[in-house]
Amino acid sequence: MELAQAPADLAQLQAEVGRLAAELQEATQEKVQAAQYGLAVLEENGELKQRCGELEGQLDRLSSELTQMKEWAGPLRVSLLPPWLPRPPGTEPRSRQHPCVMPYVPCSEPT
Repeated sequence: MELAQAPADLAQLQAEVGRLAAELQEATQEKVQAAQYGLAVLEENGELKQRCGELEGQLDRLSSELTQMKEWAGPLRVSLLPPWLPRPPGTEPRSRQHPCVMPYVPCSEPT
């Protein structure tokens, strides 16, 4: 009886080995795909970090340029304000006279 059962056990074991081999191959393929995906993500992450660094550098340059433009254009912007608009403190228009010319101050009449 044991000899008759041996071929059945052998066939069952061979089927189990075949199933396990297929599962192993599938798991290996999934691992390879996951590794490829991980490498692609790492590569994209590196590219994004590089782009971020470039954009931060550009932001610094543009911020510096904007600050310089504001410093340069500040007096110009204030001088272009229409006369009826209030001016920011400390930006009253300068006299158009030459700085060496004293403004006319009428003398008081003797009493």
